[in-house]
Amino acid sequence: SLDVLGKMVRNLSPEQLAKLPVEKLPEHVPEVIYTIGTPEKNAILEELLIKRDTERMSRQVSDLEHYGKEIADALTYAESSALPPTVNEFVREVDAFQSMIQGGVDAANAKQVEAKTAELHELLARIAASSFLKSQRALEELLASGRAGTDQKRVLRARRKLAEKLTPAVDAVSRFHSLRVSVAHAEMSELRKRIKKEASNQGLLQEQIDELRAQLSQQSSLWRRALGKYHSSPEYTQTQEKISQLITKKQLNEVVIDDTQLVKWLDAIVDASLDTNDNKKQGVHASRVLLLSLLEMFCRQQEESAVQIAQNPFSQIDPKQAVKFVLASERFILDYFAKKQEESAALFRTTANSRRNELDNLMKSIVKELKRNMRKLKG
Repeated sequence: SLDVLGKMVRNLSPEQLAKLPVEKLPEHVPEVIYTIGTPEKNAILEELLIKRDTERMSRQVSDLEHYGKEIADALTYAESSALPPTVNEFVREVDAFQSMIQGGVDAANAKQVEAKTAELHELLARIAASSFLKSQRALEELLASGRAGTDQKRVLRARRKLAEKLTPAVDAVSRFHSLRVSVAHAEMSELRKRIKKEASNQGLLQEQIDELRAQLSQQSSLWRRALGKYHSSPEYTQTQEKISQLITKKQLNEVVIDDTQLVKWLDAIVDASLDTNDNKKQGVHASRVLLLSLLEMFCRQQEESAVQIAQNPFSQIDPKQAVKFVLASERFILDYFAKKQEESAALFRTTANSRRNELDNLMKSIVKELKRNMRKLKG
């Protein structure tokens, strides 16, 4: 550091100062450093800095010729002391996000939480596009290819330095994913409570609809037997109207599960599953179980809407709207992971191939769990 260098300039002899390793010198040495030592020491320090810059430039030219620009730049970034400003900004914003949700998420701060989440995703995207992340991936690929040769130790050291520089961001990303799961769990729990609270009313309305449908069928049979062919009666029309009114009431009172919300919650859980340490995986699993139960409810809601159309074609439900999102829960999961696989490699963690393998394994695990839950539900 500059403080250490200042003490050395003040306390070491010129001979000792001349033996300092140039690669350990700070990236930027301000002019004020020359006010500390003697003219002789200042001359030695300047020679050291010139030697450092000359060696670095020579190394960069050699790296460029041997490995190409991407690897040459990666090694330069690793050996410099600079850090992307977005890293510190991201850490600060995660702290702010944590403070924001400490008191819980409700209608009053839901929009602010959503806006802050979007802002943090934007910062993550900027970090992912930074030279440091590209450098880390380039060095990983170089080591995996076996092309490092005699520079193996240097490349390993460079990779370690990059990892050390990004440690604050690594910790902040893990914390951000955990916080997203906390928010998702609270939102899902609240939604499930509302669904369960309304379930009894929905069941009573459905019983009334089924009873009226039975009357409708009976009225139709009576008229067919009496007249030889079917003609609707005023009673028949009135029963249809009652059924339509009850279906409308059932729709209005239903606690709707939004598929975009399901995707948002699934995304939070998947990111946390890929990034969270073992001590926190139990909390992520609990949120996953809750999400799968909501997914099953979502699919039942869509299927019931389609059934209402089939059984009551005279109702005011728009057939296209009702069947638009009718999908199997497994297909929902598979579609999500298909899109997730198209994203870039994980931040600060692995190469793209490793990311794909982790996503594949997680997808299989979730689908297996979903099928097991559905079998229990049917049994």
